Formats: sequence, C-alpha cells, structure tokens
Amino acid sequence: MEGSFGWVAVFAIILAAVNLEAAPRQAVPTVCPSEDSLEETVLLAHESDCSKFYVCFLGEKILKECPYRNSRGDRLHFNPLLQVCDYPLEAGCKLQPIASKQLTTSVAVPLTKQPPSQLTTPHNIPSSISSTNSSNQIKYKEHQCTCNLYYENVNNSYILRQCSKDFCWNQDLQICYRPESIKCMQQRISTTTIMLPFDITCTEGDYVKHECQCTLYYQCKNGLLVLKECPNSLHWNEKSKSCTSKETANCEKPVCKEGPYKPHPCECNLYYKCINNDYVLQKCPNGLDWDRRNNACKDPKDAGCRPVCKDGPYKPHPTDCDKYYKCENGDYVLKTCPSGLHWDRERNICNKPSEAKCPNSRCIEGTTMPHQCECNLYYKCINNDFVLQKCPNGLDWDRRNNVCKDPKDAGCRPVCKDGPYKPHPTDCDKYYKCENGNYVPKTCPSGLHWDRQRNICSNPSEAKCPNFICIEGA
Repeated sequence: MEGSFGWVAVFAIILAAVNLEAAPRQAVPTVCPSEDSLEETVLLAHESDCSKFYVCFLGEKILKECPYRNSRGDRLHFNPLLQVCDYPLEAGCKLQPIASKQLTTSVAVPLTKQPPSQLTTPHNIPSSISSTNSSNQIKYKEHQCTCNLYYENVNNSYILRQCSKDFCWNQDLQICYRPESIKCMQQRISTTTIMLPFDITCTEGDYVKHECQCTLYYQCKNGLLVLKECPNSLHWNEKSKSCTSKETANCEKPVCKEGPYKPHPCECNLYYKCINNDYVLQKCPNGLDWDRRNNACKDPKDAGCRPVCKDGPYKPHPTDCDKYYKCENGDYVLKTCPSGLHWDRERNICNKPSEAKCPNSRCIEGTTMPHQCECNLYYKCINNDFVLQKCPNGLDWDRRNNVCKDPKDAGCRPVCKDGPYKPHPTDCDKYYKCENGNYVPKTCPSGLHWDRQRNICSNPSEAKCPNFICIEGA
C-alpha cells in the first residue's frame, strides 16, 4: 500500500504547487457564507485538528478529513490560505492532529445546535463520504488524466468508474460535480474528458489499454475493469496483451487533439501548453490574461476573458434611488442599499440621501410640504418619503416660512373680507357664515332671528332685526 499512499502524496504536491502559482486569498475565511458561490467552494480550518477541515454548503459546515500521506496513518494538513490539503510544513498549522486508535474518517456532520430532524443534508454531498474503506486504504482516487473518470477501491482492487455526462470527479469532496460549480484549483491539472459507456462493462478475462498511462492497463474481472500496473516500469503491449519493454510495447501517449494551447476552463490567467503530448498547466505573467483568440498572454482589457458590462461595473436604477446594478460575470445584478441610504452615482457607493442627491428621489431629504386640507398638519421628507407631521396644539403650518405658527400668522385658514359672519340683507332669520373664504347662507332655528351684535341666533325682541316687519295688532 506504500504505492497508494505515495500516489496521494504526489497528488497533494501537485495540487499545492498549482495553488502556489495562484494569487493567495486576501483573507482566510472563518465563517460559511449565507449563500453559496458558483465560482468557488469555501473551506474552513478545523478549530483543534490540523488534519480536518469543513466544507461550506448552504451556510452549514460539513466535517472532512485530509487524505493519508503514508501507511502509518499520518494525514496531510489543511492549508487555509491555499484551501487545499498540504504537507504539514507547507500548511503551517500549529495545532496538533488528534490521535485516534482507528484510522477512519469521521462521518460528515453539519456542526449545528439544531436537533437532528432539522439538520441540512445537501443533496449533492453524501452524508458520509469517508475517504478510506474499512482496511484503511484509499476508497476513491481520481483518474490519472481524465476529468470524468475515477477509481473505487473494491476488495483491494481499483475499479474504473465514470461520472455522468458533463460531470467531473472532485477528489476533495469525493463526488461527481459540475466543473463550473467547483473551485477549479481544487480539481486536477488535466481537464481532458473521455466519454465511455455509462455502465463500464467488459468481457471476463479481457485486457484493456489504459487511457493515457503506458505502465497501466485494465483486466476485466466480474464484468468490471480493474486497474493493473506493469512491474519494473515495463509498458503495456496492446498487441501481445502483456507487459513488455518500452521498445517492444511501442506505447504512444495521446496526442494533444485540441492544438498546442488550450485555455483554462475558469481561470483567465491560466492556460495549458502541449508538452510531450500532454497539456501542462501554465500561468501568464502577473497582471496578464490568456487571449484565447491569439494564444498569447495580454492585458485583461485586450484578452477578452473576463466578462465586462458595457455601462461599467455599476449602474443606477432608473426609478428607485435605493437600488442599483452591479456587474457580475458580464450581467447586471440588482442590488439594494441598506435601509435609509441612496445610491450615490458619483462615488458608486450607498450614501446618505442628502449626499447621494438622487435625481429620481420623490423628495429631497429634510424638505417639507403642506397638508392638502388640514392647517395643523404637514409633511416632512424622511428617507425619500413624505412622512405626515402635526403641529403642536393650537398652531397651524405656515406655508411661507415652513414652520408652525399661531393661526392668525400662519395664514392657512381662509378669511372673508366682512368677517366671520354677515347678516342677510332682507331675511331676519337668515345669515352668512364664512367657510373656506366664502360666505355660506345659514338659517336660524324656527322663531329666532340673527343677532348682528352678538353674531348668534336670538329672540326677535333681543335681536332687533332692522328689517323686521310686523302686522298691526299682532
């Protein structure tokens, strides 16, 4: 089994080397995001064990362990900066792995205080994905050269397996996953895909040439392709169906079918170069991206790899002051400023309404507006909306000076030039009352006259209406 552990170690070195070329994160993540990104999977370091880490999924932490690096049961350490399992010296973890009597991987359990019935079980990550079997051997390992193939350890034999169409094997998560949904640097160097029948079957006893390695081949046992390796660095001879010398076997590696260069599937500054019939990962100099049309490293503006939006990184909303658009992957995505803030078109930030000066604002912060019909009420602009306000008791809103004043000075309530009341010119029991600046005719109760002196309806003897005409003797 030393060979198997050595293979894992080699893979870890390659994976770490690839990530060392990539720009390190600005900050090591410490919490799971509330929403999963389609561009990368967030991994968190374990609190007390260097060999463990968490995979973030739907806001939950799912416990994982790094692969073994030797037959003694020592594991690789999680490197939080590069987001990979790495050699302890490279990972730089100062904690110590927790010793255990059995070299088995813990079941992946979301760390939450919720009862078991409420735990989140991701549909595309198994609830238990131990990387080893009961014999402490590697349970799954990725294929040497293809993205959609992998191996499963069944009774100490590695059986060739294949992911469904458009899916690739992810060694870290131990699942088949869409490549665009996984952080690219956590996958393998090669992205070559070889389509085989979904149910990989064979004729008992047959031997099959390996897809890309001359020293490997498959033997059909029980209808399954079992991985085999030629001894003493011999090569598989497809004609004789046996392991022979390199010269006799005449093994030819696959030719780079896609040309001398191939762009990286998700990193703009990476590409592949065909070297000895293999695509080898390359990186553009700092600040440059790979130009897929001209097969050269160029300025990102000219390379055309990174998606851009024609109106720039931000765009204001056409009608709502608290909303704006942000360019994400070439498309504008609607965003909303925190409560009470407006989008500042000059600074491209969410700002106070008074500083943002949104041209579409329904009102300017702090301005006032009189009520439609009530003199003691008015509106004040607060957070882009007119909010109803009321003057203190006994005061009216002065529309000219925008303050609450005495009704006489406020000038809100309408007046009539002849005063609040006016007698009828001919009828003693009628009078006029000033309402909203106009005189409205009124009638006193039966038997009463309008008293011009006291502006009330009173007895005829007290009202003394000058227009009163009586019948002689009445």
